[in-house]
Amino acid sequence: MDYLRNGLVLTCAFVLVLLALSRSLSAASREVWQIGTFDQSSHEFNHRAPFGNANYHSVFTVGKSAVKDWPSRQPGSENNDAGLRSHPITIVFNLASPPKGTYRLKISALLYNPRTPHLQVSINGKTGNYYFHPELSYYPGDPAFWSPTYAGDEITIVLPASALRSGENKLILTALDNPQDGPGESWLTYDALRLTQDPSEKAAASPRITARPTIFYVQKDGGVEELIRVTATLGRKVRQGSVRLSLDQQHYD
Repeated sequence: MDYLRNGLVLTCAFVLVLLALSRSLSAASREVWQIGTFDQSSHEFNHRAPFGNANYHSVFTVGKSAVKDWPSRQPGSENNDAGLRSHPITIVFNLASPPKGTYRLKISALLYNPRTPHLQVSINGKTGNYYFHPELSYYPGDPAFWSPTYAGDEITIVLPASALRSGENKLILTALDNPQDGPGESWLTYDALRLTQDPSEKAAASPRITARPTIFYVQKDGGVEELIRVTATLGRKVRQGSVRLSLDQQHYD
């Protein structure tokens, strides 16, 4: 959810137990599963997923489903061509032993449509919202690379061991739009997904804040101010609060 206030665009990621974290994997990490190849292309996936069919529900079972079964694209909930509804994709996987340490879910996406939905991630009923920040790409991975808005991004989500269980686990990915924006051409195009485990690491409990400048400016008080996108990733759902950004002895609330 984006907010414009005092020259800032605030993107709030409300998380129950999932903690977003972007850092390199430690040497102790092991791969639990991977879907696709991290090559900035969706060529290996299913390009004909019938999202227009109300009875279609995409379920990918690790160890049974083929890579070609994974939909290359996922429509946002306000995509008019896909029925103006959400289209969750479910990943079913098993853990042979009790969960231990932390698990990292890495999702790489190509973002070349006019609108980029955010991603709701649910693991065994525990849910968080995560946001992509498109960055222009000139790598010709997909046929749409000619588009002036051709971009991509990666998000890494830390799943604490308490969010998983021994045996069957269900991970649900849902691309969601802000209903206030109305219908639009909203899509996520998948490059690859990977789940890894570090059995010796504990998930950090402190919030994480990032601030990124944008290319947008607004006129205010006779001057021009740049819009900054601030993302707050929290360890629990917050119903009320505030964010203050301080730059060069100036404060923005």
